[in-house]
Amino acid sequence: MAAVKRGTAGGATPSPKKPKKSAASADKVVLEGDATPRAAPAGDATSFELRVAYHNVGGLRALLKSEERRSALLAFLEKERPHVLCIGETKLQESHLRDVEVQLRELLPGHTAHWAVSVPPAKKGYSGLVALVEDSLHAQLPGGCSGGLTADARERAGAGGAASGGSGGGGENAKKDGTKQQSISAMFAKAGGKQTKATREAAEAGEGGGPVGLASVVEGLGARSSGGTFEPFEREYNAEGRTLTLDMGSFALVCAYVPNSGADLVRLDYRIDVWEEDIKAHMAALGKPVVYMGDLNVAHLDLDIWNVGAKHLEKSAGTTPREREAFGALLDAGYVDTFRALHPDARHAYTFWSVRARNRPWNRGLRLDYVLASANMAPVDGEGAPSQALPRVIDSWVGPEYNTNGDHCPVGATIALPSPK
Repeated sequence: MAAVKRGTAGGATPSPKKPKKSAASADKVVLEGDATPRAAPAGDATSFELRVAYHNVGGLRALLKSEERRSALLAFLEKERPHVLCIGETKLQESHLRDVEVQLRELLPGHTAHWAVSVPPAKKGYSGLVALVEDSLHAQLPGGCSGGLTADARERAGAGGAASGGSGGGGENAKKDGTKQQSISAMFAKAGGKQTKATREAAEAGEGGGPVGLASVVEGLGARSSGGTFEPFEREYNAEGRTLTLDMGSFALVCAYVPNSGADLVRLDYRIDVWEEDIKAHMAALGKPVVYMGDLNVAHLDLDIWNVGAKHLEKSAGTTPREREAFGALLDAGYVDTFRALHPDARHAYTFWSVRARNRPWNRGLRLDYVLASANMAPVDGEGAPSQALPRVIDSWVGPEYNTNGDHCPVGATIALPSPK
């Protein structure tokens, strides 16, 4: 793992700001979260432990301009040292990518950026994701790819790769093997196609790094057509830069910034009837175990809501009965909330706090950010005993101590993978 560069503050986590006392807040108490112990590294020579994390930053350029927020981010990176870091709600346009990539390379050396940005007809600088992947993972499997915009995004935007260095890669950070980040149809090709077959054979044979490494990255959601190819869904969200799917060989990592149901729930039907069905179809079509990570914009359980029972919750985005039930339906489709699998009764483990209501000092929050996994990757088996399957999630965490003075904190997991032979 490449070393993380320290900031001017030496990477120290800024002390949380104490809530100011006032007549209005005199009756408030800080909601202390229950202990959620982290799993120790297995130290097993037969497995490789991959660290992944997601952080919604609410505007990446704003974070990079703030010394305080940069220091908090550096402290997080130094402590967790993720192999793959997905940053959500970047709010970037294609013209911003080159300069931002340089700054990200300074913050997280040895990682290459893979982008999803909004393109017409979506609003510029809307939503957005970036996956920062450790360079050592790129060449581990056949079809290793470079950074930059997906081919599909460039085609829709008419960008010709200009924002990424003109070659379809990630500008100065592009790999020299000529491979590129792909569109959905190119990634999946036909069943048994060249890349899928090569990836499968490498994983089975333990060659080229076996099942530890990045085979491809795609933007958007799609599914298998009647002809056997995978095609992107013709949906609004596929122009909004909301998803990246990383083929990691023995499993797929899907990073997402899920559509918010919006003020007055104007997008609730779209969220439930379109997005929820499409994400399930997309993950099922990948044909391998899946880790689904990101700002999923829903508080599933009563434990995930600081003020459960409040009347307004049923009409508020992220806490409506329909959204919470849809999340349960997703789990019933064969997925596990990995944090809850390890910490089923943990209270006040939130990942979001309203900045407008100044709720962070009091830990009055919601848990909106998750790491889900296919049931066969769960950290515990059906009887609650530690699983021995590979790949499997062995640790899952929420990081309120890493909050970068935005409204979300990072979440992450450690995944045990079969070690290269």
